[in-house]
Amino acid sequence: MDRKFRLLSILFFFLVSNIVSGQVISAGGSHSLAICEDGTVHSCGYGIYGQLGDSTVTSRTTPVEVNNLSGIIEVATGFEHSIFLKNDGTVWACGLNTFGQLGDSSVLTRIAPVRIQSLSGIVAVSAGMSHSLFLKNDGTVWACGLNIYGQLGDSTLLSKNYPIQVHNISGIIALSAGDGHSLFLRNDSTVWACGRNAYGQLGDGTIINKRLPFRINSLLDITAISAGFGHSLFLKSDGSAWACGLNLDGQLGDGSVSNKYFPSHVDAPSGITSIDAGNNHSLFLRNDGTVWACGDNNYGQLGITVFGVSFQIPSQVPTLSGIVEVNGGQAHSLFLKNDGTVWACGDNNHGQLGEGTNYRRYTPERMNTCRALTPENVDSTTSFNIYPNPTKGIFYCEGPCSINIYNILGQSIYSQKLISKLSKVDLSDRAIGIYMIRMIFENKITTQKLIIN
Repeated sequence: MDRKFRLLSILFFFLVSNIVSGQVISAGGSHSLAICEDGTVHSCGYGIYGQLGDSTVTSRTTPVEVNNLSGIIEVATGFEHSIFLKNDGTVWACGLNTFGQLGDSSVLTRIAPVRIQSLSGIVAVSAGMSHSLFLKNDGTVWACGLNIYGQLGDSTLLSKNYPIQVHNISGIIALSAGDGHSLFLRNDSTVWACGRNAYGQLGDGTIINKRLPFRINSLLDITAISAGFGHSLFLKSDGSAWACGLNLDGQLGDGSVSNKYFPSHVDAPSGITSIDAGNNHSLFLRNDGTVWACGDNNYGQLGITVFGVSFQIPSQVPTLSGIVEVNGGQAHSLFLKNDGTVWACGDNNHGQLGEGTNYRRYTPERMNTCRALTPENVDSTTSFNIYPNPTKGIFYCEGPCSINIYNILGQSIYSQKLISKLSKVDLSDRAIGIYMIRMIFENKITTQKLIIN
């Protein structure tokens, strides 16, 4: 294959692998969630509002199974609520509901997950401090909960206890809910934002709140987004990270403690493949499976032994390797290894680290939970590429490999055994939306989302 063509295909594969992965682990205010291999969910930590979903209001230092849930493919934690996405496109929620963040048309606290009846065809979810975001397979976004800053993006400041459509955006492929702001990634690699902007977290050079999503003009070629308490992180297709907003603890990773009102370059190593913004800290996953962290470390949430000292430039978490997912909470962090084990560090006053105690941990400890759901990693010497993705319906697979494609209901819509090094797949007759594609090469399996727009 022509070298330029091959590099282009690798770029497309790199881009999609970063924008469409589901969230297997999630760290909230003081609780944690992890999806097990069998599609059930384990939870631990603060449970006084039912956010653990085990039909009690009891905090847990060891993970317990969330009641009556199976087939879960993504989880999200707010400050004191939890969101669960099933493989049939339905959404379930539990926990605190004071502002309607559970989206069930009430403000009743739920101690076991309830289905959000008005939602279907959902492919991604995100939970903020007291609001929730939902991405449909047609690229529209729906939101509920607290709206005092305009974080629901419906041009009002009225909170909603049922999901309403976010205005002014389409073609969305990823979303992230922060404390009082929301970020959206479009299929053209642009970023849109709304809500609170007191620290410059919306990246438009002002500190003016926005009730409607607007495009952050300085950002191009973005593949991932993450919203924290008062800061925002962005990942570019070249593996560089960018950040804006609150920087009191160095969470922007640019070597300073000055707030930034436009996205600035994070002084992280090259080859970043995933980002996550905690409350006042930031996590960066590199393509070699190492983790780098910066910001507040008063509780040990950076996983670096030197605690009580903020880091203004990302430093490597020394004890971690083989990591495939990172997630930051209020003052703790979770890490998923490629062997399905979950590791955690930071504040543990309610048992959110899930290792059976309430002791704070300054380096990652293994959580006493199930083997978490992980994609089977295809060895780099035998890996395949698919491109373009997003696609208008026609894409190519560089293999050889076999593929199976499923709709949001889990129904198989296409399968083909590809025996050539470069094969064309035509799905131009399919509806616009997001599908799951499973690829098999030499008995190794990987699954990701396929976007048709």
